[in-house]
Amino acid sequence: MSTKQFTKKFEAVTNAGVFRAEIQSSQSSSVVRVNIETETPNSDAMKVSFLIDNESKNVEQSFPKEQIEQSSSSTISPIEPIEQIEQKEETKPKEDVEQIEQSKQIKEKKDIKEKEDIKETTSIEQIKEIKEIEPIKPKSEFTIGSPIIVGFSDDKFTVYDLETGKEVESLSWGSRPFQFGISPNNLNIIECYPRSSIYSMKLADIIAKKSAYDISSKSKINDQFSQSVSSFAISPNRNNLLVAIGYNDGMIKLIKSDSVTQTRALQKKIMHLAFSADGNLLITETDKICIWNVETFALVKELNITPMSMLSGTIQLSADNKFLYYLDQQGSFVKHNIDNDTTCQLGDRSFKGLTTSFDHRMIVTFSDHEITVRNPSWLRDMHSRNKILNIYFAPNNDLIIHTEDEILRWNYVSNRKQVLIQQKFSMISVSNN
Repeated sequence: MSTKQFTKKFEAVTNAGVFRAEIQSSQSSSVVRVNIETETPNSDAMKVSFLIDNESKNVEQSFPKEQIEQSSSSTISPIEPIEQIEQKEETKPKEDVEQIEQSKQIKEKKDIKEKEDIKETTSIEQIKEIKEIEPIKPKSEFTIGSPIIVGFSDDKFTVYDLETGKEVESLSWGSRPFQFGISPNNLNIIECYPRSSIYSMKLADIIAKKSAYDISSKSKINDQFSQSVSSFAISPNRNNLLVAIGYNDGMIKLIKSDSVTQTRALQKKIMHLAFSADGNLLITETDKICIWNVETFALVKELNITPMSMLSGTIQLSADNKFLYYLDQQGSFVKHNIDNDTTCQLGDRSFKGLTTSFDHRMIVTFSDHEITVRNPSWLRDMHSRNKILNIYFAPNNDLIIHTEDEILRWNYVSNRKQVLIQQKFSMISVSNN
């Protein structure tokens, strides 16, 4: 009768290395042979083989690593193929097979439970670890009241952070306004439509809602116009929202908040309106140039300037309200002394536009591709490869240049230029304080 052998193999792979164990026994002997092999990343492979007497529970012999390496063939039995192990297991008595199967099932259930416990523990630990290392997402860098750029194109308004050039909100509008601007406190966008009304919209509501027609604060700040709008200006005074509107029939309205505060009929079409830096004076351009007191709407002075000799829409007051700047019909830069009503031409270059900084101390004149920045003591020029549509001053006095293809920022002191927004707009407005 042949003696049946039983062989069991175990293998474990961990971060520390690979551990293999083989146990061999037979029905005719109480001695169990154990072969152990380890492989670790930081040391050489190690093999150990020893015999255990099940009756005496003592180890009869063992083989250290050095001895095994010298005579591995005599001390370590080769690992048997899986097919041979399966054949040996098939020759086991039925009773032994049933007992082994029962033990195996119990062990498998135990292993499954341990794995589930380990999995659950690991999952919780991983979740805790993720929560600990995941950075807290900061809130948007943009805060309401910060300087902004608003661009209009394809019946859509887009609001950008002036500092970063990042988009804050974009929404469909439905119709193009005649003009629009930003309130001095940067909290409202003011829209002007040729045959409609002036609207004031809270920036907070624009950011919160997508539809322009569902904004509760988009409230009219005056009634329907009887005549078409020809000009529009927003006072720089941060304390009071004041809007000046000029009409084709010569009517002027000063609108404060939601009520008309003053009106004046000048009989001629209002070509251009501009406020002084302090918001106390208003310039009107019709067939003559006049300066008005905003509080009383009383005439301060009518200037000896023929509008036909000037480029319409280019009038600006100096910071001290003593001089008037404009471009003549040839595009030359002209300085007019308000007190003695005299004119001095400061340049013969052909410009098409003129704007001033918020405090009116810096003056910019520009053509399609050339820009000149000046103050009483110096000037600086810049060339733009794209056609210039308009120029604005940022609160820090950087220039915001609206071209056909993009919006640029130019620090004329350091002569540093950068593309702020890579987008085409038919018209834009920029916060100036």
